[in-house]
Amino acid sequence: MESILVIALAVIIVIALILAGAPIAFAFGVAVFLPIYILGHPTTYVVPGALKLLESFALLAAPMFIIAGLLMKEGLIAEKLLDFINSLMGWMKGGLGAVTVVTCGVFGAISGTSAPAIAAIGSIVIPRMTAEGYSRGYATGLVACSSLLCLLIPPSVPMIIYALVAKESVAACFLTTIGPALLIIINYCIINHFVCRRNPNIKVIQMSQKQRFAHIRYSFVWALPSLTVPFIILGGIYGGVFTPTEATAIAAVVALLIGFFIYRSLTLKKLGETLVDACATMGTIAIMFFFIFMFSRFLAWERLTDKIVALIFGFTTNKYVILMLLNVTMIIMGMLMDDASGTILSAVVLLPIAEAAGVSALQFAAIVGVNMGLANVTPPTAPLLYMAGRIGGNLPLSEYIGPATLFMIAGSLPVLIITTYIPAVSLFLPHILYGYPLQ
Repeated sequence: MESILVIALAVIIVIALILAGAPIAFAFGVAVFLPIYILGHPTTYVVPGALKLLESFALLAAPMFIIAGLLMKEGLIAEKLLDFINSLMGWMKGGLGAVTVVTCGVFGAISGTSAPAIAAIGSIVIPRMTAEGYSRGYATGLVACSSLLCLLIPPSVPMIIYALVAKESVAACFLTTIGPALLIIINYCIINHFVCRRNPNIKVIQMSQKQRFAHIRYSFVWALPSLTVPFIILGGIYGGVFTPTEATAIAAVVALLIGFFIYRSLTLKKLGETLVDACATMGTIAIMFFFIFMFSRFLAWERLTDKIVALIFGFTTNKYVILMLLNVTMIIMGMLMDDASGTILSAVVLLPIAEAAGVSALQFAAIVGVNMGLANVTPPTAPLLYMAGRIGGNLPLSEYIGPATLFMIAGSLPVLIITTYIPAVSLFLPHILYGYPLQ
């Protein structure tokens, strides 16, 4: 019990440090070294093992997807995708809102992260939506919530992180979040339809059928290089041509070639800035991984996960109640930290509890993915929500929190409940491709 209380104190301290503005990686370091110091354990057991785990080849996937996402933001890939999808759906009332949702999903199949999607798609679509009669607050809230699809549609950096920490197949974890992502896309488009139907200010661009087909052909030709990227990445992974880690390098190279030689929007200066940003981001993630690998070895040493499981099952053995408590914990955790931190903590601390309740590590990957996506737009931390506000013209939170809350509660929350209590939603693709059980 003493060790559990020490761990609880460390978690409280790390959350307080993050809220106070301390660097996240070093806040994790405090959370790791504090219980080791208080309980009087030497570091000779945890440090060498953590350093060894950092040598994992799969860990290379995270920086490469970060580089690919940033290159795609600068390389006009998002703009060409948006133009093509808009040519297909933009003719109906509220079509541009649905285009935003679908484009974020498609962009997620290329970039693996959400921030480039908000920067690339939001900077284009928010002014367009405003010009067509949408309120700027609604457009901003929709972009913010739609960006979480980039964390669910594979390849996904959070799922790479989860797979590494949970010691699961990266490719299988990718598949678990496709079902929830598709449900969120459908939900968001339905909500957008009903909201826009009652808004008389929204304009519909009038085109003849001949003009529409010409627009579709033109935009398709320009979007074709961008559309081939997800087929190359996902087709290569699941066709057995290359591993997920190798796919990340291919994605970065393809984005580089498209930006330089096809759309000609990339420059050497932008490439240098992209590499610097990616290195800074990956440096933070690598330090976090080091401390979390230390923490996981410390948990194994103290058998703390067994003690936590016994403590929770002492209160209730009902699987559905335990899953509800885990979801509430992850939502609160995600509200206070970024998706990478929340994903790591969920895999280390909460996964053993879920497995003890009869939930597979793969289904829990989808539950974590939806939770962390939702948490990224849920205040007080909400990095994606605030970033969308800046892209939308430095709007005050009061202008776009209402629309964002609508999509969170009516769009994402039902999908979280379905993903939690209906395993087949997340496991049907791993079952079909790899033979994993549906429970």
